[in-house]
Amino acid sequence: MPFPFLNKDILILLKKRIIFFSLLFYPIWIGSYLGEFAMFLDILSNFRIQMFYGIIFILLINILFKSWKLVVISIIPFLSLFYDVLYWKIPNTRGTYGSNSISLYYSNVLSTNTNYDKLLKQVELKSPDIIALIEIDRKWKNALDTLKGYHYSKVLPREDNFGIAIYSKIKLTDVEIKYFSKSRVPSIYSKLDLGDSSISILLTHPMPPGSTEGFINRNSTLASIGSFIKKSNHNAIVIGDLNTAMWSPYYKKLIEKSKLYNSRKGFGVTPTWPSFYFTRIPIDHCLLSPSLKVSEFTVMDSIGSDHLPLALKILYE
Repeated sequence: MPFPFLNKDILILLKKRIIFFSLLFYPIWIGSYLGEFAMFLDILSNFRIQMFYGIIFILLINILFKSWKLVVISIIPFLSLFYDVLYWKIPNTRGTYGSNSISLYYSNVLSTNTNYDKLLKQVELKSPDIIALIEIDRKWKNALDTLKGYHYSKVLPREDNFGIAIYSKIKLTDVEIKYFSKSRVPSIYSKLDLGDSSISILLTHPMPPGSTEGFINRNSTLASIGSFIKKSNHNAIVIGDLNTAMWSPYYKKLIEKSKLYNSRKGFGVTPTWPSFYFTRIPIDHCLLSPSLKVSEFTVMDSIGSDHLPLALKILYE
């Protein structure tokens, strides 16, 4: 019997509670794969990392209490969640890649965050070719006017958490403000002039699924982006806070339609929001065409936002 220092009644009560929470876990786990049927089930899909930790705890505690039936029925969710997490550690080995590179820094700055210097210091440290920022308001724009060496830019500050900006050392061409849903939330689309070739970049921030309207708008935005990238028939970078993790069926439809892949592949799940750890989930993404490869993918330290920034190095022919 585990915990010999506890009396029998407490052990019996503890075991009943463990059985209850073990059995409660299974419908939550199953529901996280049924996101197409309800908004709250889609939101559950974001928390696969936490579920993975949970099923490890359930397995260990049931082994400790010798609850072998619960151990056996925990094997399938454990294997499923193990795959969901381990998959992102497996390197992307598709295709061949050139030695040319683009460095990129991305952050959801949080419009109420006033730690401008923290972001500017990270930019100085990484010296990226491209800076992609969302939730930019007028105060952030004024702070970023001090950036040096970024001769090309498109900045659309707003006071509603949907301001957006790209700063670039590389020439931007065919710059457009795109709207992918009825919500009129802006995205920036441009091409990076690389001399003999170009790569398109789309910076986007769909509405969060905090309401039915937001859920519908986010899903229609992801679907429209998938169709847009498919029709463009051009090497592409799609970056931003997509307000969903990789396990959502709506994210998967975007990937299937656009034929892009997630740049965190091979680097782990790398969650970015919120900035405190246990509840953190991966909703900030950089999606790439198969002909592009990521040689560096770093989740940066907090700049005071509720999101953590990303720094990447992308290889191309």
